[in-house]
Amino acid sequence: MNDSDSHDPRHLLSARRDAFFGRAAALGLRPDPRWFWYHTIDLGRGLITPGSFDYRDVLARYGFPDRLDGKRALDVGAASGFFSLALAARGASVTACEVPGFADWDHFPGEAPGSVVEKIRGLLVHHTLWSQAEVDHLFAGADAALLHDLLLEQPFAFACRASGLPVRRLRASWRTLDRALTGEPRFDLVLLADVLPHVVDPLAALAAVATWCGDRLVVAQELWGAPEDPPLLRYIGGDQPGQDVAEWWRPTFAWFAQVLAKLGFREIRLWDRFETRVFPAGHRQPKTVIQARR
Repeated sequence: MNDSDSHDPRHLLSARRDAFFGRAAALGLRPDPRWFWYHTIDLGRGLITPGSFDYRDVLARYGFPDRLDGKRALDVGAASGFFSLALAARGASVTACEVPGFADWDHFPGEAPGSVVEKIRGLLVHHTLWSQAEVDHLFAGADAALLHDLLLEQPFAFACRASGLPVRRLRASWRTLDRALTGEPRFDLVLLADVLPHVVDPLAALAAVATWCGDRLVVAQELWGAPEDPPLLRYIGGDQPGQDVAEWWRPTFAWFAQVLAKLGFREIRLWDRFETRVFPAGHRQPKTVIQARR
């Protein structure tokens, strides 16, 4: 690899993929090449997943306590499990929540439940090394349940086994969270990272998740405008049916500040702002971390 290749996101992801499968083979592990790695995760023993989003260098900017021994943590929208495992490594008892299937993802009114499958089909070429023909072949040969397993459930399960960290998987959407957690105490820390852009009603979703937070809520996502802008929700879903990336809203920080205050949080802080790089597309994604305390 020459010097220019070492900075090219596609070559970097390719090198990470080759290193991952090589190291997995040396350890006697057999990860499925059809799995989608949302997160880059260091699983120990030199095994690092080739994820589209690499938060390792910015983890400290989320403001998690160094130790969470004896604490309960809920990671909503856990995907491949980077943050779930990071919280477990700090000593927390972690519940990683993810939707049971594609039909449970939010969809724009008038679109069919599960319509997100076609949107993911078009997006994967920006988040993997697969060509569109390879993506189409995968989608043609697997039903929605198998696709959900390959893109979400199986990578997460592998990461937990390989890391040796105990994390409970909870299959629920924000709409079914109350039912799924019936009888349990509230969590000491709740993480809501990059979830609200993918829900049609972000106020209801935020309130549903916040109900289960007993102390610290951490929200991380792209916001709209400057911190001093008024409390607004900007619609970003376009005007053509099906022509969106299953994202519809960009709130301002003031929207979060006022809504969270109304939901009973006494301290709401804009904790940090930074950018992360998306692999292999290479574009930068703005991120704002908000910390709220009861």
